[in-house]
Amino acid sequence: MTLNADTDALLREINASDGPQYWEMSINEARAFFNQISSDLATPAPQIESESDRVIESGNKQINVRVYSPKIEDRDANSDALPLIVHLHG
Repeated sequence: MTLNADTDALLREINASDGPQYWEMSINEARAFFNQISSDLATPAPQIESESDRVIESGNKQINVRVYSPKIEDRDANSDALPLIVHLHG
């Protein structure tokens, strides 16, 4: 699988930066830096049609997840596929 061209360009820009690394910045500095370099990628977020809490079985563990689905009119008319974003906490 290939990396999205915009994401690849963003990661290259981050790696080429002469400034401090993310782990050397405060949270506010890291957020400001990321917002600055990723502003060209910003697109309006789709409206949420529904959300549901689910449990994924993994071996002998259960992982709680929340699934947000966009409104039909915000989906790509040329594809049944939806993008996936995974936020991991902890």
